[in-house]
Formats: sequence, structure tokens, C-alpha cells
Amino acid sequence: MQWLYDLIVQLLHTEAVDTLIWYIVGFFLAAAFTWLRKRFKLMQQTTIDEQLEKSMLRIARSTYATFVRPLKKSDDWTPEKEEEARAEAIAAFKADLTTEQLKIIQAAHADVEGYIGSLLEDAVEAAKATGTVKKVGELANPPSS
Repeated sequence: MQWLYDLIVQLLHTEAVDTLIWYIVGFFLAAAFTWLRKRFKLMQQTTIDEQLEKSMLRIARSTYATFVRPLKKSDDWTPEKEEEARAEAIAAFKADLTTEQLKIIQAAHADVEGYIGSLLEDAVEAAKATGTVKKVGELANPPSS
């Protein structure tokens, strides 16, 4: 039985086995770093998406307060004015983007204008759902007692 033990010990202490063990350890380390890198990119993307949504919501509120509300009060609101307000909000959003954010949007979406337009529509719906638009209107025109 001693000869079997000696054979196993001799096999385990060869350079081939040592090299194999290091390859296995290296493989698992590379896999772990790959997973961490993908996880970090996902977290970064989530952060950028949140930044874009907050920025668009702020721009939608600002456009409503400075452009849409005065037109609606003067009964000058038309589909053409609606498109003009939409174009103004999209232009303001594009001007607010960093180059990194713009690159990420361009890499993720073929139609950048369409994506920004959908962000704008989501922001407007969110503002309507939370009553932000109504609150802004009430602050500008308080009810007379």
C-alpha cells in the first residue's frame, strides 16, 4: 500500500500538476473578474438610465412651465405648437446630455430621436400621474377666494 501512496505523492508533486492547478486557479479568477466587470457595467447602465429619466422629467416640467402652460392659457394651443414644444424639449434634453450618455444612447438605440421622444412621453405621463403638471398650474394661478 505504501507504493500507491508514494506514487500519488510523486504524481502530485510534478510540474505538470502544479501548472494544471495554477491554470485552474487562473481560470476561476478570470471568470470572477469577467462577472464583476459585467456587473459593474450593468450597474453603470442602470445609473445612467436613472440620470436620463430624471433629466427628462426636469426638462419636461420646465418646458411645460415656460412654453406649454402660457400657450394653453391663451387658447393658442394647436397640434403645431405641441410639436414645437416637443422639439424644444428634445433639443433641451440633447443639450443636457454628456458625451458619454450620448454614446451609450447611440450604442443602445438605432433611432436616437425616437428613444428621446419616448423618454419625453414617459416623463410627461409620469408628471401627469403624480399631479406635477396640475401643481405647477395651481402655483402659477392660485384659486381666487
